[in-house]
This record gives sequence, C-alpha cells and structure tokens, in this order.
Amino acid sequence: MKKTTLLIVFNIAILLFAFAQDAAQKWKLPLKGKVLWQKVTPFGTLVVSTSDYLIGIDPEKGTIAWQLDAFANTPEERYQVVPNTPYVALVTDGKNPEHVIIDVSTGKILCNSKEEGILGVFNRTILSGSGNILIYGINGKLQGLLVLFDVKTGKKIWEVNNPFGKGLFGIAKIETNIINDKGFILFGTTKEIFKIDEKTGNLAWKTEVQSPKGFTMVTNTTPKIIISAAEPVIYFTKDNFIAAHDINTGKPVWADIPKLNGPVDKIIYQQQGFIMTNAVDPNNNMNPFRINLYNYKTGKGVWDEKGIKMDGALYQYKFWKDGLVIAMESKKGRYYINQINLSNGQMKFKNSLKVDGELKNMYMVPKGLMYITSNQIDIIDVESGKTIFPTSIEAKKDGSLLTAIKGDFLYAYSTTDKLIYEINSVKGEYRQLTPQEINIEGKKEIVETFELRPNGLAAISNQNINLYDFTGKELYHTYVPAPEISRLAKIYYSTAAFVGEFNKAASEADAAKIQTYANQEEAGFGKDLLNAVAQAEKAKAQQYGSMAAEAKARLRKRFEATASAGNFIFMLTTLENKSLGLSKTYGIVKVNKADGKIVQKISFDKDKEPKYEIDDLAGLIFYASPDKEIICFKF
Repeated sequence: MKKTTLLIVFNIAILLFAFAQDAAQKWKLPLKGKVLWQKVTPFGTLVVSTSDYLIGIDPEKGTIAWQLDAFANTPEERYQVVPNTPYVALVTDGKNPEHVIIDVSTGKILCNSKEEGILGVFNRTILSGSGNILIYGINGKLQGLLVLFDVKTGKKIWEVNNPFGKGLFGIAKIETNIINDKGFILFGTTKEIFKIDEKTGNLAWKTEVQSPKGFTMVTNTTPKIIISAAEPVIYFTKDNFIAAHDINTGKPVWADIPKLNGPVDKIIYQQQGFIMTNAVDPNNNMNPFRINLYNYKTGKGVWDEKGIKMDGALYQYKFWKDGLVIAMESKKGRYYINQINLSNGQMKFKNSLKVDGELKNMYMVPKGLMYITSNQIDIIDVESGKTIFPTSIEAKKDGSLLTAIKGDFLYAYSTTDKLIYEINSVKGEYRQLTPQEINIEGKKEIVETFELRPNGLAAISNQNINLYDFTGKELYHTYVPAPEISRLAKIYYSTAAFVGEFNKAASEADAAKIQTYANQEEAGFGKDLLNAVAQAEKAKAQQYGSMAAEAKARLRKRFEATASAGNFIFMLTTLENKSLGLSKTYGIVKVNKADGKIVQKISFDKDKEPKYEIDDLAGLIFYASPDKEIICFKF
C-alpha cells in the first residue's frame, strides 16, 4: 500500500512539473568579489555585500544603482532594517558602536556617526513626522553630544554639546524612549525629563522627575515617558511609580505620586481616569499583581488604596458594557479571565476562569467573550463566567490551533486532529467543517500556515498546500517532495512579512492614542483589531510623509503588488523529470494557491546550499551563483 502511495505521489509530481514553465531569467549581473550575503529591503532594492564593496541593485534593470567601496566585507550581522523607513543601518559591535544609515533607494549616506565626530552611539531615533535622524553619543573629548541630521540632505541641522551638563557626570544616557510631538522632542534620564525644540535644538524646559514619598522599589525596568491621551500631561514611569508633569511647562501635576506593588506595566486611558497595573519585579516576585483606577487630576487611586489583586499580569483586555474584561498571565505562564466593574473595581467572579494554552486573542461577540489560545477556543458568558460550547475546540499541548476570519465566522485548524472547524460568532456555535483529517504528505510535515483564500481555506506546510471550500470539500492537495540536502531552507514568505517591516516601531504616544480609540468601541467581532490597525496606519503615514519621492514611488508600487503576491507560495524541492530531460537538481517551484498547480520552477543545478533571496511582491528570485554573479529570475 505504501509503495502504491509513493508511486502515485511521484506520478503526480511528474505531471505537475511537466506543465510547469521554467522561470524566465530576467538578468545576470557579474560582481566583483565573493558574495557574502544579499537582502531584499522592504522597498525592493537588493542590497549585496561582497569582498569588494556594498552595492544596491535595481531589481528591474539588473544594474548597480549605487556602490559603496568603503563598506566591503560588511558582516551580515551589522545589517539592520530601520523600521518604517527606506533606510538600513550598518552598526558595529561593542560598547561604543558606530552607526551608518543609508537610503537604499539612492545609496546616499544620511548619517555616519564616526565621520561626524561621534565616537560611540548610545541612542538612535527616526523622528515621526519629519523623519529626521536624532543621534546621541559621545565625542572625542568624552562629552555628551546630541545631533539631529536632515533626512533629505544628510547634513547636521544642529548639535548640542553636554545636553546633560559638563564633566563625567554629564555623560548621562537617554534612558527613556524618545517622543516627537508637535515640533518638540521629549526624552528623559533616570532623574530628569527634557523637552527640546526640534528646529533649533534649544531647550524648552527640563525638570527633575517628581519622586514619591517613602520607600521606592528598585527594579530592572527601563523608564518610559508617555504622552497622555486625555490631558496635556506627560507621564514618567520608573520602577514602581508614575509621575505626571505638565507637557507645556514641565511642572509636576500631582501632590502625591502613586506607587504600585511592582514595576509599572500597562496603562489604559478611559473617561473616569487611567487604569494602571504592575508587572513582576525580577528582584522580588513575591508581590501580587494589582490593578487600580487613578484620577487624572490628583493621581490618587479610586478603587482601592493599594489596588485590586489579580491572578497575573494584565495580558489583554476588552471593554464590555460597564466593565472591563481582562485576561491575566500568571507567573507560571497560565492564563485567567475575569471582569472588573469600572465603578468600584470589584471582580465579577470569585474564581477567574482558567484557559488552556497561550492566549492569542479575544473578541467581544453577541454571546460573550470569544477567546483563542494556542490550544483552545471557546466563548465565555460574561454574566455567568461559564463557557457556552458543549466541548471546547482543542489541540494537544504539543499541537496548536491556527485561525482565519471571514465576516462573522472564525475558522480553526487543529494540528492534533488535522480537522477544520467553523465557528459562528453571532450564534455562538461551531461545527466540524472537514469530514476527515486533511492529507499531509512527507516526513515531519506540519501545517504552519492557515489562511483565508477567495475560494476557501488554505492549509500550508513546508511541502504541502491543501485548499478546502467553505463547505469542507477538498478542492485540491499539492505535495512537492522536499530535497535531500543537508540544510533545508524553509521557503514561505507571506505579504505579512513585508508589511510587518512597517509596523515594528510604534511609540508610546501612538499606543496611547490607540487606547483612546479602543475605549470608544462597540461590541463586535473583529472591531478591536480594525481600530488598532487603523491607528497603526496613521503612525506609519507620518513616516511615509517624510520619505523621498523615489522611495514613495517604490513603496506604492510594492503595495499594489501585494494582492498578486499573496496568491502564490514558493517551495524548495528536488527537480527530477526524465521526460523533460532534467537530471536530479535542486530548485524552487512556484505554486498557485487558487488551484494548487505548479506554474514555474527554477533550477540551481547541483548547488545544494544555494544563496538566494525571494521578493514575492515583485515575483523575483535573486540567486548568487558560485561564479560571482547574481542571476535574477522572473516568476
């Protein structure tokens, strides 16, 4: 029976390859020196490091767009993508790293810290809105140096020596995050907050952080500054306390400073005040988790002097009528759910509901709270605290649940029973969609991606792709045998991997604004997610506005290509088809998710460990051949 199955699979593979076309070679570019590494940037430029130079290649023309000889032999670990920008940074190791920021669309060096007299960089920030680059470090005289670079020209706009004072004690580090707000830059040390005019570098004000009375817990946490979403106030959080200062003058706002049982963790803004929770103190994990509501004007606790005990750190939350549904993560990694009355802070249920697995998400639906963990899906009746499914949808501890959303329906795939389930979020019901476990071929093959397609649901592993319609009928199953090479490279690039480059950096100020919008939500499946995404897009738009015209054009073109790119998947395989005259070679095939057919293929001949990069948005593969050249194939 096993031999028959293998024969059928082999014959299917022959048929698939027989109708597949070879990917067209778009261009070939000889290079100087040995190729060390290559990277496709979020903007499409191919950056290549060789023993002779660092270059940027125009992927459409196959020509060298820019060349930097001074950066030959650049190690791959120095390369960093600067989120939300068309830039990359080359950063050296050590206590006093050097930073070189390059616009990959033009090859222009926007900042070279060493050449500008900055011997070591402590902080680097791309300011939202203007996109200018703020660097703080030390100069040759061991003085603190704060410099702002113009992102358009690469020249210094201004520099400030000894921003924290003269002498060795003046070389303080910027310990907090850096916020750009309405033409001003805000940051802090462990004891002071500074507000600087972005245009001139002049100091608007500096203030000593208001300290709490009595004993202050010392923790291994990083201080933060947060612009209030409700008041003209800047909050400073450090250790187990929070201070409030007027954003226009820097003066303290509260007479007394509230203290928590542990490091400040989450802050939730809402009409009655702000809700604050504490995290685990690495030095003292005996203190309980607490949550409290604080008055904006006075900073005093409203619910309780010490706060309300929780079963763990606040992990997620959703507003529901007059309450706040919270998910908590205990010190042992277990998850609990309860509901807090916003008027008095009382927990609705005496014993919080424990859920199995790692909590991934939760949504308010007509029947209550739908929660999704790595191993369990169910709906909680928020009035009774009981689950409403007869039995939860589950996966074993060594398995997982993968989900996709379509309107009011949530679809889940369990890697344990290999079944697909359909959950109706309005009715609070679910059904087994597929009549039997899905077909997965190959050793150690596990579905890792489960996604919504226009005509159904796709379950994808390294070498398999299955598509089912919304009635549970299998539309196709495609299996591409894995190559027998020493290091199997996993080839699955989704549009999310590209878009993710633009969503990595969200400032505390942006996060606070997201909270404000989330507080206005109405109960509805997926509405929370949409609100959060909308705010992330606004933050991204600020950076987008500061980009050069060429970079904008490239980004726009790549976003327009995302819909097409998402329709295909690339798989590494062995290309062997005697009827086509192919001997055993190694290569990549492109599979159409709509019908499961292999539409194109690329052969790497006998190169068992090929160096290649895939740009799925542009439909290009860049292969660094052993002959010191880059070959581009068009899919």
